[in-house]
Amino acid sequence: RERWSDIQWGIHLKSVLPRGGSGDAYNLSGLTLEQALVSPVPNALLISFLRHSLAAQTISHGSLLESIATYSDQAFLKSRPHCTSVLLDLINLCRSLISKRSKPEECLSLNNSLLKIITWLLKLYSSIIEGLLRGQVLELVPNAKKTFEILTEFYKDEFVLNLMYVAKVD
Repeated sequence: RERWSDIQWGIHLKSVLPRGGSGDAYNLSGLTLEQALVSPVPNALLISFLRHSLAAQTISHGSLLESIATYSDQAFLKSRPHCTSVLLDLINLCRSLISKRSKPEECLSLNNSLLKIITWLLKLYSSIIEGLLRGQVLELVPNAKKTFEILTEFYKDEFVLNLMYVAKVD
């Protein structure tokens, strides 16, 4: 009944999770994302909670990317451009926070998540371009540009390319 700030939510969340536990075991990123994207306009408060959980390492980058990759319905993504934009922003945030200093066990799970999210981005970009060629809604253009920029940044990062190579070999 009261509106918590990001920090208050994080404190209450840490008190609920077992000591040393992660929100990944409870699919915290998937559940929060599902609630945030119920309406055509994403819930900014829940998205800020999700960003805080990622920054506080309550959830891992891989679990958030896996949760985003589950939104594979292209009709959903085209009909809700604001939700798609938020998903792209979250991917960009994860991309910027992935570093060589991550925990080794997180890097192992991150490989497959990266491969899934790159595939998701390529499918999204392809469907947006096909829709634009058919003369569909022009409000998808910013999402197409954002998707292309994120893909470009992924392919510029040598560490991410190495992680994807390990996933491919695995």
